[in-house]
Amino acid sequence: MGARLSQPKSASRGWDVTGSGFTGGGGAGGGRLVPITAYANSAGLAAGAAPGGEHGRVSTGASEVDRVLGGGLVRGSVVLLAGSPGIGKSTLVLQLARSIAKAPGARGRVAYIAGEESPAQIARRAVRLVEAEAEQEDPDLAGGLAGIEVLNETSLDGALQVLLDEAIRPAVERSAAPDGAGPPSASPAGSDASIDLPFDAVIVDSIQTMYLDGVASAAGTVSQVRECALRLLQLAKASSVPVVLVGHMTKAGEVAGPRVLEHLVDAVVLLEGEGAGTAPVRVLRSAKNRFGATSEVALLVMSDAGLVEVEDPAGMFLSPARAEALRCLRHADAHDAEDAASALVPAGSAVTATLEGRRALCVEIEALCNSSAAEWPRHRASGVSVDRVHMLLAVLAKHAGVRVGRSDVYLSVAGGIRLRDPAAEAAVAASLASSALDIAMPADTAILGEVALSGELRAVAGEDERLRALAALGFRRVILPLDSSGDAASAPGSRVGGARAGKKPRKWMQRPDGGRLTIVRVRDIREALASALGRNAIRDARAAHRRTKAARTAAARKTDSDLEGASMWETGGWLDGIGDASGGGE
Repeated sequence: MGARLSQPKSASRGWDVTGSGFTGGGGAGGGRLVPITAYANSAGLAAGAAPGGEHGRVSTGASEVDRVLGGGLVRGSVVLLAGSPGIGKSTLVLQLARSIAKAPGARGRVAYIAGEESPAQIARRAVRLVEAEAEQEDPDLAGGLAGIEVLNETSLDGALQVLLDEAIRPAVERSAAPDGAGPPSASPAGSDASIDLPFDAVIVDSIQTMYLDGVASAAGTVSQVRECALRLLQLAKASSVPVVLVGHMTKAGEVAGPRVLEHLVDAVVLLEGEGAGTAPVRVLRSAKNRFGATSEVALLVMSDAGLVEVEDPAGMFLSPARAEALRCLRHADAHDAEDAASALVPAGSAVTATLEGRRALCVEIEALCNSSAAEWPRHRASGVSVDRVHMLLAVLAKHAGVRVGRSDVYLSVAGGIRLRDPAAEAAVAASLASSALDIAMPADTAILGEVALSGELRAVAGEDERLRALAALGFRRVILPLDSSGDAASAPGSRVGGARAGKKPRKWMQRPDGGRLTIVRVRDIREALASALGRNAIRDARAAHRRTKAARTAAARKTDSDLEGASMWETGGWLDGIGDASGGGE
């Protein structure tokens, strides 16, 4: 493809992907206003169907990723995949390219425009994935890598010209054939594409490395990123081929580049984790989706075979000690099962159920409060905003009487997941209080609720889904805020076994051992801590803390007094010695 070919005649209407915008007169509209029903009828859209009829989406081959995208990649859409360095973005898009090219009914071609890595580097990664997936020394590399076509190019003008060359190649071959017949030109079903791009998808890795010759700035600048994204958006709409853009993330956790980039694309998908190599769990989160629900998540685990889907992640964010304790509790006949389970869970640990999209996950939060020798105590948090931790510490001190004073505070979420759900605040506060008072929560108890500045616990959304997940893992007791319905089960400290008062117990409330989940309703954080840690235990811990503090103060005063007396004695002896020496001299 050395010589650049002119833009095909079919692409001269609608979108101008090699120029600066619309050329006019394209699509079904033809430069005039057309009722939207004309587009719906031409695309074969039924009520609730995706754009493009039943063939309107391209499956990525990964059910979890498809769910985040709303059912797959919509034809003609632009998806931005962003993540921090080393999180696995290139690995994920390479896996998606393999799956898309091998999907039933696909053309079997995916264009991979690489601006960061050479084709040899991409090939080495692909070979590793195929070998790990096949689990054999001599896998079918040709079959495993078929369909991925790599173009090492940072000039978007050059990359677009190569794609357009591929679009007009069938027409050139037909015209050169003796009988005028050649390979047929197929367009995606139900599409009104003006460019017949012979690819199932186009991947650009990354958008920050691309540049346009007509923009007088370096690659990665605001103007270059904006114009390159707009040009690729035009390509996607003109060809009805989905385009996946790989984007960078800043240290603040935001997508690098202009904010308009997120407005231009149809979907923004974030790949998150606690840094490369620290935790194998990756969370694929939908932040924006014009063709599906937002806030959907997929849980992936980094392995030798790439990012592997986790279909049942209910308990993967619990510590090994908590998981072992729950296993002990499942064996009702085991000797001292409850004591053994409680001994496994240390102080400073609390469990909550968070909603990620429509999926409930049981997550363990761990806190450590320790006396600080530094002038300024350190407060560190992983997986939770440190500002939220500071707020909860203030609420605990004001409304629960739990003060960390001059203590270092460290807080972490098991599994590396980042919590944004306000319903996890009660568990964060409970873990901090548990560590500060050195009292462990029961291993079979979880806590849910949003903590107000007044100390009140607010009701949480999706309560049924959260309780279902906790019951399935074997938790026996859940502390919840007062129910807004105001029924009998909403009385402070009320206990309901398996259902709200006056209602039939729900089957999903039953634990694996056959028992039912006990729900304890509380009004505020003070009542929640009393229920979780024990009212007498908190009182005794405070009394012991006061006694320890008084003993330390008395010991410090005694030490100061002894030092003062020793200092005076030494001073007096030194003066006496001087006096004796002077008297002897006389």
